[in-house]
Amino acid sequence: MDAPSLPNVDPALFDRPSGARFAGAGTSAHPPCFLMLYGPLRERSYSKLLTLEAARLLRSMGGEVRISDPTGLPLPDGAPDTHPKVQELREAATWAEGMVWTSPEITITNQSSVAKAFQDFDDAGRMKPSAYYERVVDVMEELMKFTRLTRDVAPYLIDRYSERRESVAELSMRVNQRSL
Repeated sequence: MDAPSLPNVDPALFDRPSGARFAGAGTSAHPPCFLMLYGPLRERSYSKLLTLEAARLLRSMGGEVRISDPTGLPLPDGAPDTHPKVQELREAATWAEGMVWTSPEITITNQSSVAKAFQDFDDAGRMKPSAYYERVVDVMEELMKFTRLTRDVAPYLIDRYSERRESVAELSMRVNQRSL
């Protein structure tokens, strides 16, 4: 079968994905790492309670979890670059970036929400058994599986034609500027 003509594509940068490039998928032995964020900051924040529940699930599945507490983050006009809470968040993000071999650009397509969350948590802040809780378990399972499956091949998964093309163009500009 003849390949179709693609006059707008640079053949040197065009990739034909193959299964062989996924040979290393799922081979890392270190635990997947997750950085979790929540808000708002109300005294009894159901977003926070759900984040804590999700973290317990991920830890039970073998994940390493850090939760960033947004308490004390500065308002936009509060010198955010030097604020200690901003530094703490940057350090947590660096930890996650250094530990998790997936990219922030890789996401699972599953999601979960809890309607009327105030009805689904007990006085101790734990989520009650319900279809909503089972959905949260489902999403955390999928997150763990997808992370384990993709983290070893993340650089290949997010390698994009447009970004390869841009890199070549930028390199060409630098080389041409030096030769002038």
